[in-house]
Amino acid sequence: MTDRSRARQRDNRDRVQRLIDAYVDGELADESTGELLAMVASSPDVRRRLARAVVMERLLTALGRGPVASADIMHAVRARGAARRPPRARPSAGRRARPALATAVLALLAGTLALLFGHHRRLATERPPPVPTATSTTQSPVSSGAAADGEAPPPAAASGRETAGGGPPAPPPVARPFTGGPPLALPPPPDGEDLTPPADDGAREPGFVPPPSRWPAVPPAADDERTPAPPVLWVKVLLRPDDPETPGDVRALMRRVRRELALEYGSAVRTMGELSDDPARNPVLYFSGHHHFTFTNAERRLLRKLILTGGMAIFNAALGSEPFYASARRELRMIFPDIPLQRLAPDHPLFHAYHDVDQVSYAPGVGTLQNAENDPWLDGLTISCRTAVVLSRWGLSAGWVGHAEPTFRTLAAEDARRIGVNLFAYATAVRAWTKQRARNASFVDIAAPDSSRLFVAQVMYDGAWRTRYNALAVLLHTFNRRTDVPVTLRTHALRLTDDDVFKAPLLYLTGHQPLTLSAEEIERLRAYVRSGGFLFAEACCGRRGFDRSFRALMKHAFPAHPLQKIPPDAQIFRVPNHIPRLGVTPSLAARTGSTLMAPRLEGARFGDQYGVVYSPYALAGGWDMSQMPYADGYKDPDAIKLGQNILMYAVTQ
Repeated sequence: MTDRSRARQRDNRDRVQRLIDAYVDGELADESTGELLAMVASSPDVRRRLARAVVMERLLTALGRGPVASADIMHAVRARGAARRPPRARPSAGRRARPALATAVLALLAGTLALLFGHHRRLATERPPPVPTATSTTQSPVSSGAAADGEAPPPAAASGRETAGGGPPAPPPVARPFTGGPPLALPPPPDGEDLTPPADDGAREPGFVPPPSRWPAVPPAADDERTPAPPVLWVKVLLRPDDPETPGDVRALMRRVRRELALEYGSAVRTMGELSDDPARNPVLYFSGHHHFTFTNAERRLLRKLILTGGMAIFNAALGSEPFYASARRELRMIFPDIPLQRLAPDHPLFHAYHDVDQVSYAPGVGTLQNAENDPWLDGLTISCRTAVVLSRWGLSAGWVGHAEPTFRTLAAEDARRIGVNLFAYATAVRAWTKQRARNASFVDIAAPDSSRLFVAQVMYDGAWRTRYNALAVLLHTFNRRTDVPVTLRTHALRLTDDDVFKAPLLYLTGHQPLTLSAEEIERLRAYVRSGGFLFAEACCGRRGFDRSFRALMKHAFPAHPLQKIPPDAQIFRVPNHIPRLGVTPSLAARTGSTLMAPRLEGARFGDQYGVVYSPYALAGGWDMSQMPYADGYKDPDAIKLGQNILMYAVTQ
């Protein structure tokens, strides 16, 4: 086969894949429908690829939302298997039956696809429903770009085209239900926020820090070229080919990592067009620069899928340049409008993954711009206890290569290297945990329709209020199987100001970062507990930031009912599971010096019963059967047992 023939085959495969991706994403243009149908009719391979793409897209979307019924999983597996194995006539029918069977199957598939495309185009023209303000996470649909009542929906972008400079993402044409996890499709941008792309590259803005005219050379080391090469962990992504941004920074940091951590990983340099949405091929993406930048809609979708399925992204404002930092925040808000970007608290494991980085030094250029003089500043976007995106406000890369000037807005070189090593250690540990978590994922059957209306309401507040998407559903499922109490396997996400809060027999409150509630929310919490409601709170991953703020909240809200340690002979530790001791995570074992400990819960008594129960150690990760490696908490089976006991206490008392 000639090179030209191979190139033509590659182009054809790429064209087919683009059409399939457009159909799955709901962006296939009308003029392309006939082309894809013709390919389906003429090629068994195209039929199989399309079937696999449709089945897996639906399955991945469902998995991203939360628990999935076992029947749905098995249906998807069978459908995918059928796509790999085209139906054959039985041997007794003979060869003459095969053409007729193939024709019938082809006609059925073509007709089904035609109906799907027609239904798809019809739905694309319908207005999606508006987003409810406070509803159940299992019942409320997330509107894809819905406007307020009386307003026209935003126009969809033309298929296959991006707006100038990337532009705001076009809303998906069909509203999809949101059942407890972030969908893989790109959500609409937040209403009312100005996310207009910058008009220029920001080189004339006051906060712009230009790159130096010359960087120190970082020559390759003797062990940089090895055979066989180590697996690639970090991929440096070039946003501007003409931006002379810190050459050799990742290579310099890799040497430090090899020396301190003895980790054998490689790095690569790629453009956005060379990235894969498979996190196994580019596990950690590293972006660094000085200027404004803008992703296209397709790039945003790729990054969202990559990060939600286990990848990690690190953004470094080179030399602390403000335009790059502002662009990174804007793009992350567009890619993840449903997940807040927050400054990481000092107790975050990233600051302690290898080095304890409690305080840092800054270059003179930072000056008074840093609010807390010696606190490290990293922003993070956390998904199911995993900080999947890290944004450095002040430059790291100059310290990695050992270059300093008075005008730089950077960390001191040694502190930048320590944080860089921690980033490697954290990314490596979390990557291994993510793979294990994917293998151990559990799916929960939907509850029987005649079960009681008992449900658990998770408290929403300003900040990252949902740390695990599946944990409550898994716990409720195991509780239903362990006891005779029928429980509807449904969780509601409600604000304390919502009237439905008083219909919930149990409120669940958790988080990683310090917690802040308004005066109205605190008053509603008081009324709920004093009227007989039950509040269970947990410091997810055993994080101290949430622990301190929750204790302060309890003192303010219930000064006459202090939190006290629940004695080991209390009923909450005996029914339905007798729990004298629990296994703990390696992180908590290192702190306590033991792999086993008595369960620790604290409670606030109202009359003869506890109205508030609090765990300072992690439970939700265990309910999800995937405790984080950095979590201070109980091991998975024991966390489930303790969670079942807490539910039983809330139900029976």
